[in-house]
Amino acid sequence: NLNQIDPVYFDKTYYLEPAETGMKAYQLLKEAIAQTSKIALARVVIRSKQVLAAIRVYANVLVMETLFFPVEIRSPESLLLGGNVQVQQKELEMAISLVQSLSVDFDPHKYKNEYRQEVIELIDRRIQGEQGVEVQVHTPQNAKVIDLMAALEASLKSVEKQTERGGEVGEVAVSPSNAGATASRSV
Repeated sequence: NLNQIDPVYFDKTYYLEPAETGMKAYQLLKEAIAQTSKIALARVVIRSKQVLAAIRVYANVLVMETLFFPVEIRSPESLLLGGNVQVQQKELEMAISLVQSLSVDFDPHKYKNEYRQEVIELIDRRIQGEQGVEVQVHTPQNAKVIDLMAALEASLKSVEKQTERGGEVGEVAVSPSNAGATASRSV
């Protein structure tokens, strides 16, 4: 069952299509997987590297999700997670309230690859002959230490104002400089 695989194991998705002589086998496998709500596990070789893969049905097509082997997943044990930090009940309640007020159903079409769009626009400007086009790199310089309670209160007030105006709650951009976290690859 796909629910038994933690998302940390997923790498890439590939659409699978049958060869002309494999149409019936493809349909049988697709229907069997769909009707049993199961997945198939396989070992495949991609570019001379053996990988683990899950075969499942998506949008009435068989897809192969390549998976990392357990030894390829970095252990979180070496991370500094602030185990001695005390969270106040009021802070937790405000954080939960903020999360709940900003929660919406996931719509993948709502999100755009802004970097890709900027690169395409840059290329278009260069094709049109514009010279001296600069690329702006967005990196936080000196991350500021923030007052967590003040940030939570400000966020809640912002959400309340939007809700009072009848507006749609927008998304909140969380970056290492405003969330007190850093990103680390799991693999």
